[in-house]
Amino acid sequence: MQSYEWALKPVEEAKRIGAGVLLEHKVAMTQDGVPVVFDSDKAYVRAIIDVAMLGQRTGILADYKTGARVRPSTQLQFSSWIAFHTWPALETIDTKFLFLKRTHVEPETLHRNKIHQLAGNILPRLHKLERARASGAFEP
Repeated sequence: MQSYEWALKPVEEAKRIGAGVLLEHKVAMTQDGVPVVFDSDKAYVRAIIDVAMLGQRTGILADYKTGARVRPSTQLQFSSWIAFHTWPALETIDTKFLFLKRTHVEPETLHRNKIHQLAGNILPRLHKLERARASGAFEP
């Protein structure tokens, strides 16, 4: 585990300064953007956030990856979109993929005033999934 100590340092630092730290935290919201419990029948989207470090107005969402680098993904944007609805006091969210086989971090900062852009990136994908579910035809 010594080779992974670097990946725990942000969590330890967040705790030290009094930020809230949530691990494997389940979030969900309705289609109207109302936060609900993860297993609610009203949930439109759900996400499990590996690590959430939450201050009063800023937060950090991190996703640990045990494999090689992944291709660009909207995964953390999706989680941030739900997080902005779940924690309305957050104005800024920094996101990071933490690759455990490397000490490489890919950060991105997302701002509440750009939440409509996040929705614009995510909603077309969700609508495509809805159509696939309704028709029973899932494209590769």
